[in-house]
Amino acid sequence: MESLDSSDFTRLPGSAAARTHRPPSSVLRPLLIYMSPEPPVPPAVQTWAAILTTIAGAAGLLLKKRFKRKQPPATKTDHQDLNTIRDRVTAGYLALGEKMEANHKEVVTAIAQHSTAIEQRLDALESTVARLDERTKKS
Repeated sequence: MESLDSSDFTRLPGSAAARTHRPPSSVLRPLLIYMSPEPPVPPAVQTWAAILTTIAGAAGLLLKKRFKRKQPPATKTDHQDLNTIRDRVTAGYLALGEKMEANHKEVVTAIAQHSTAIEQRLDALESTVARLDERTKKS
């Protein structure tokens, strides 16, 4: 913060020294507080401005609705294009179904093979345990 000395207040406004010298910022700060940006607008003017804005918006919407671009009716080529798209989508759907069915069959056969192998191992384990029981049985 700058300190003020007596020479700051003794210069005349029209002198060359006053034109080249900038007052310290501490003198300008209180002046900015008292400066008002704009006088307040009376409520009647705000009301009329709101009414005119509403009317202009409504008129804009009516003009937009009135002068809206119209789409041409659908032609035979449009229907043919839609039919080809539908056929491609259907073909893709059917191909996907076939792939899923083939994968399902592969998974089922793999599970069947694993279950057969597990059953064989369990049978072998069961017979081994039965033989062990016969050996250790106290008679």
